[in-house]
Amino acid sequence: IELYLKAAIPFDEAERIAKAQLVGERFEQGKRAVTIEDIELFGQGNKIVVNTKLSGSYTGSIYLTGKPVYNERKGSVDVEDLNFTLETQNFLFKSAGWLLRSTIKNKIKDNLNFLLDYNLDEARSLIKQQLENYEITKGANLKGELDNLSITNVYLTPDGIRVDLGINGKVQLKISELMPPTGK
Repeated sequence: IELYLKAAIPFDEAERIAKAQLVGERFEQGKRAVTIEDIELFGQGNKIVVNTKLSGSYTGSIYLTGKPVYNERKGSVDVEDLNFTLETQNFLFKSAGWLLRSTIKNKIKDNLNFLLDYNLDEARSLIKQQLENYEITKGANLKGELDNLSITNVYLTPDGIRVDLGINGKVQLKISELMPPTGK
C-alpha cells in the first residue's frame, strides 16, 4: 500500500514540549545572564514565530522567526533560518547586544528541531501499533507492516504546523465472517 496523510502539530502542543525543554535554561556571557521564563509559538505567513520571555540582566521578550522545512538528508523537520526579528535585533543591538552573541538562538533552534523529530517518531510508532491487528468491522481485520514513513511537505496553518506524510507498507485483510446481504 501507499498512503498519504496529513498530520498536525498544534502550536499549544509544540509550546508545551518546547517549554519543558527550555523554561528555566540560563544563558550567561561575562557578568550578564538571562533565564528563559516562557515560550510562545505562533505562525506568521509561512514562518513560525518564537516569543521568548526572559528575566535577569535583560527582562522582556525577544522574537525569533524561522521556516519549518523538511530536511531530507536527516529525515526530519527543521526550523530553517531561525533568526531574531529585525525589530528585536535592532533593539538588542542598542540595549543588550551581548544577547545577540549568546548561544540562546542555537539552543532554541535545537529544541524546536527535537520537538518535531519527536512527533515524527511518535507518528511512526502509532501507525505501527494501528497496523498490528486493526478490526475494521466484525469479522474483518487489517494486519500490516510499515516499511517507510516519509515527509512529503511541511507548512504552517493558523493552528499549527502541518506535515504531509507518505506511508509505504504491506497489509493483509483477513475476513473470517461474511455478513449475509440485507434487503432483497
